[in-house]
Amino acid sequence: KTETVIDEETTMIKEYTTQSTLNPQIWHEDHLKPKLREKFLKIANAFADFLLPIIDVEIRDVTLTGSNANYNWTDKSDIDLHVLINYKDIKAYDSNAALVREYLMAKKSIWNNNYPLTFRGMQIELYAQDTNEPHASTGVFSIMQNKWIEKPDSDVVSIEDEAIDRK
Repeated sequence: KTETVIDEETTMIKEYTTQSTLNPQIWHEDHLKPKLREKFLKIANAFADFLLPIIDVEIRDVTLTGSNANYNWTDKSDIDLHVLINYKDIKAYDSNAALVREYLMAKKSIWNNNYPLTFRGMQIELYAQDTNEPHASTGVFSIMQNKWIEKPDSDVVSIEDEAIDRK
């Protein structure tokens, strides 16, 4: 299924493609490929080590989300790995939540710029997600638990125009 939308404000043409399967480079049917799962965990642990010398908190989960955890992936899709931590567990959070958030966003940017990791041409982007932060996605897979948190449906595709525009 392909839908072309013309945005009247910016006169951009946006194409959304719905696939009939999850990305076969990542998934075997709806199961994350085991060797890839191990690699994603290794990458997430390295990212956590990069973050945690200063904040020293427990990793609650590592999730795969975005288009590669859904049926709207394309050959341009990146791989979104989220390392879930409870920001409130960070000692400085109560006295300066904004500084903690800015620190984690800066570390994310430094990591993604200095360690441009890819898998089969797909950029791997990491993000330290607050467990208290709402995350709306029709596909979220727990890499630590090796199971779907939010299993996508090929008939229901979430298009996030704002996220696409930011990219």
